[in-house]
This record gives sequence, C-alpha cells and structure tokens, in this order.
Amino acid sequence: MSAGARRYLAHGEAHGVHEAYKCRVRTPWWQVPINTAPDLFLTYMNADTPRLSTNTTGALHLNSVHGVYLHDDTQAIGRELLPLASLNTLTLLGAELVGRAYGGGMLKIEPREADVLPVPTLAAVEGARAGLQHRRRCVRDALTRGDLRTAVRIVDQVLLREQMGLYRRPAHRTGHRPRPDDRPPGRPRRHTPAGGQVTARSDSFSQFDHLLTGPLSDPWTHSRGAEPVYAPNYDLLGQLLTIPTSAGAVSESGNFANGIDAWIATELRRAGFGEDEVWPRATRPRVLPRDITTLISKVPAALRAELLHRVQNIPAVAPVDARVLGRAYEKQVDVVIARWDRGPELLISTKAQLSSFGKNLPNRFEESYGDAGNLRGRYPLAAVGYFFVQRATIRTAEPDAFERSIDMIRKLRDTGDTNGYTATALLLVDWDAATGTVTAKPDLVPGDVRLARADGGIRRVERNRHGRGSAQR
Repeated sequence: MSAGARRYLAHGEAHGVHEAYKCRVRTPWWQVPINTAPDLFLTYMNADTPRLSTNTTGALHLNSVHGVYLHDDTQAIGRELLPLASLNTLTLLGAELVGRAYGGGMLKIEPREADVLPVPTLAAVEGARAGLQHRRRCVRDALTRGDLRTAVRIVDQVLLREQMGLYRRPAHRTGHRPRPDDRPPGRPRRHTPAGGQVTARSDSFSQFDHLLTGPLSDPWTHSRGAEPVYAPNYDLLGQLLTIPTSAGAVSESGNFANGIDAWIATELRRAGFGEDEVWPRATRPRVLPRDITTLISKVPAALRAELLHRVQNIPAVAPVDARVLGRAYEKQVDVVIARWDRGPELLISTKAQLSSFGKNLPNRFEESYGDAGNLRGRYPLAAVGYFFVQRATIRTAEPDAFERSIDMIRKLRDTGDTNGYTATALLLVDWDAATGTVTAKPDLVPGDVRLARADGGIRRVERNRHGRGSAQR
C-alpha cells in the first residue's frame, strides 16, 4: 500500500468512517468484498421487467445488479438459453407478483424476491432448445429496437405453446351477453350444494382456513376500568406459520407472510372489531367492503349464494390483497380496516426476515420508512402500524443485526412529525428443523418493542370511531 493510500485511510478513521455499518462489518474495513464471477446477471431496478443476461466476460458485480450462480448440472444450458427462455409471459407475470412496484412504474427485485422468481424448468428449456436457438436472432432484433412485446411473443410461441402445450382460451362469443347457464362446450354446470352454498375457489389464504373459523377468545386480561392489557394468541400464530414451514415452503413467495397477515387480522377481530371490517377476512373473499356484505346479507336467501359467488370472482370488487392510494404511490397494505364512508382507519404492514439479516436490513428500513410517509401523508388520521417478524437465529448468528433491528423498530415510530408509524412491534419466531413446528418467542425482544406494548393503534382507531368502544372492555 502506498504512503498516500495510508494517509487517506488514516484521514477516514480520524473522521469515524470505519465505524459506519458497512465498514464495520468488513475485514479490513476499507476493502469491499468481491464475489466470484456469476454465471448470469439479473437486473435490480427495472423500467419494464427484470432481465437475465449471460456473463460471457467473467465480469464481477457489486450492488447495481444481482449475480446468479447456477448448479453444475444446469450451468451450460442455463448460461446459453435461460436469459432467452425467461422472456416469457409467465416469468414476466411472476416478476410483477413477487417484485415491488414504485412510483413511475419502476419494478424492484430484491434478492429474496429473485429467489422465488418463476423461470422455466431445466426440462422445459432442454425441450425447447432447438426452437429457442432458431429464433434467438429474431428475439435479439426485437429487443434492439425496444420491442419487448414482440420478443415475448416469440418466446411464448416456442416455450409455452410448442413445448408446454399452453394455449390462450378463446373468448366466449355467442352474440349475446352470457347468462349463468351459458357455458363453453365441455364445461360442466356449476353445482350448488344443499343449503345454497357455492363452493369457493381457493386462494393464498385458504391453507389457513381451518384455523381461522370458530369462536374468538377474549384477549383483554385487565380488570374493568383499568389500563388495557392485551394478550396475543401466540399459539395460533405458531399453528399458522407451521403450515408453510412443515411443508418446506418457507421461502415460497407469500406463504409465510400470509400466515402473519391472517394472524394479525384475527387478533383485531379478537380485540372486538367486526368480522367483516378487518381485511383479510377469515373466509373468501378476503377483501370485501362492509357495505357490500351488508347488502348481500339483506337479499333473499335464494340469491345470496349466487351473488356472493359472483362478487368474490370480481377482483375489482373483492380482491385477495388490499391496495390503497398513498400520497405518492399505490401501496399494497397487508391488514386493513376501511369503509367507504370513512376511508382507511387502520393500515398495518407486516414484514418477515428469516435469513441474510444484516445484508437486507438497510433496504428494509429505507423501504418501510418511505411506506409510512406515503400512507401517513394521505391518511393523517388513520392508525398506521408496522409488525416485523424475524427468525430467532438472528440473536446468535448475527447479534449486531439483531441490535440494529431493535433500533430500526424504535426509529420507525412517529415522533410527532407524522412521518413514522403509529405503532411498531418486533417478534422473533423459530421452528424445529425436523417437524417445522413454529414457536413464537416474544420474551426475546425488549418490552418496548413487544407486540403487547404496540396496541396504541387499536385505541387510537377507537377514538376515531365516535365512541363505539368495540375494541376495549
């Protein structure tokens, strides 16, 4: 090292640069770690859709793109054809589902989301190899002139239609508006079981349905007139999260997170909020305005099942996820209480981090703080909450990251400038590797960031509900 470089480093140390987080976790603090050259690159910020590209030059990457490393048995064909094969409609749709949309149409893919991005299987790529190779030049020409749609159409023809046998279903055209009994040829008549109940299709929450039915226990353990004391049902949370962990689906997009959302919604119903006021609902449809449920309950019984069936299959009326328009951009909110005549009253964002704690925490903090400002800026009277679940292994594997997580939860709270969350909470969970049984460990986090201390949002909403008092004893 030259004398000038040593003086430069000494100047940085004199100003505390080496104590910054990124520098503190490096050895030596001034050396940026360099990974080995990846097989493929995956774009990180995208104006249209994520792109894979083969690393033909052996280039190294920092943090402007993701590096993709292939297994030995897939490396050759993956480097040759996976970037091309991934330009198909299903992968593009998957990117929209697992990625994060930001203002201006930007689509961001974090490492965790990249892990679950759906791409063609090895067998599908091998089967379509000749067709993909033959049409490579056509796809390249289309991309060169900025025509992504044509490029995707070419790949769809080879991969989805010719190789996988997927075809677009033709629209039902009979010259008149179809009635309930107008079915395309070969489609069986929908059966309505006894009692008028229409069998509903499943959704991403259906795996938890058997745990969400039945009477709700009373969570308020304080004496009447005393300071409210709330007892969360952590046993139920463990049962919900055991479903994806025991099935080996922890890393699958949405499964673990949906279990958290279902639990938070159930806790709000335990607290006294109405069954149809909290989204996601315990049954399909998960998001349904209370006014519509009131309407459905008033129609004749003979029409009720048919009307409910039709409503829950109209995504614009009864979607699976609740999306609200914030100050700067539309935001999917995990747990919501809202009404047409009042607007959003309670908005809760839930996040889970089960590995790579220190690596992803700064991005999580930045994203969460921005989401709080986006929601509070448009709905200043609403209670906005943040619930963060981490695997308990963080305490031993990355204790520094655990301390930063606690600090993040505290700093995300509103300090009076309406830029933070009304209430925030942190919870650690862990599971048995053999059985997947999940256990909540609330006592492992400080009391001021524990869920039982984060019920101020519930009481604040009640003050805005003009004395209904349903969430307090």
